[in-house]
Amino acid sequence: MLHGALKGGMVDILITDEATASGILAIAERRGR
Repeated sequence: MLHGALKGGMVDILITDEATASGILAIAERRGR
């Protein structure tokens, strides 16, 4: 699911849970946003 959220971009905000946010932020940084 995280991969799908990254593709959406704005979708991250919709599922920006405490745990999910940490994972997405970490992945987003590696992806270069």
